[in-house]
Amino acid sequence: MKRVVIDTNVIVSSILSQTGNPALLKSLGSNRQIMDTPIFSQEQIARAVELGLGASSPDEIELITDDDASEQSANRIKEVLRQG
Repeated sequence: MKRVVIDTNVIVSSILSQTGNPALLKSLGSNRQIMDTPIFSQEQIARAVELGLGASSPDEIELITDDDASEQSANRIKEVLRQG
């Protein structure tokens, strides 16, 4: 597997990381397993939702930004979360 490093200029909080990291990877283009599996269907995320931990849908996730560039990135991530 080839390692690819991409500077995203994004800080992901631990609360968002459960769903945000896969969404960020999808927004940048990732491996087939990430791209082909809906975010909330991924085993670890589905189990966390089952246990009542973390967000169970994109509507429960709030992305907070402080500038226009960050808002644009957040909007891309929100769209990926909505699409799954």
